[in-house]
Amino acid sequence: MSEIKEMETKYNGCEERLSTIEAQVLGRKTQNQSYHNDLKEIKDRLTSIEATALEKETQAYQERIDYDLDQFKKIMTQGLNLSWTNEVRRITRLDVREDNGMRPMRVELKEVEDNGRIMSRLNEMRRNKDARINMLFIVPDRTREKWEKVKKLRGELKTRKEQGENNLTITRGKICMKQSFWNTD
Repeated sequence: MSEIKEMETKYNGCEERLSTIEAQVLGRKTQNQSYHNDLKEIKDRLTSIEATALEKETQAYQERIDYDLDQFKKIMTQGLNLSWTNEVRRITRLDVREDNGMRPMRVELKEVEDNGRIMSRLNEMRRNKDARINMLFIVPDRTREKWEKVKKLRGELKTRKEQGENNLTITRGKICMKQSFWNTD
C-alpha cells in the first residue's frame, strides 16, 4: 500500500512539473512570436519611406490617387534619377488630407539599400535647385507612435502660429524658435 501512495506522490509531482514546463514552453512560444513580429515591423520600417507632396485641389477621389502616384513618379524619375518600378513595391496613402492639402504616402521599397539610395539622392536633390520639386517632403517611415507624436507637434505648431507666435519650427521632436545665421534688418 505504501508503494502505491509513493507512486501516486511521484506521479502528482511529475504532473505538476509537466504543467510547469508546458506553461514555460507556451510563454517562450508567445515571446518568440512577439520577437518575430517586432523584427518584421523593423524590416518593414527599414524598407519604407514617407513622401508628402502638396495636393492639387480636386474633389474626385480617383483624381487625387492618380495625382499622388504621378507626383511620386515625377519625384523618382526627375528628381532622384531612379526607376520607380524597380525600387517601389507598394504605395499607400496615409491618414486623411489635412487642411493645407498635404497628404502623406507610405512607400514600401523592395530592398533596404533602395531606402539609403533614395535618402542620399534626396539630399543631392535639395542642394540642386534645377532638380528641386516644390513642396516635397520625404522622411524615413515612422512607427504609429512617432506618427502620432509628429501629428500632435504639427497641430500645436499651427495653433501657436495662429496665436501670433512667428519664427517657430519643429526640430528634433520639439517646437523651437528658428535660428537665423544673419540679420537682414
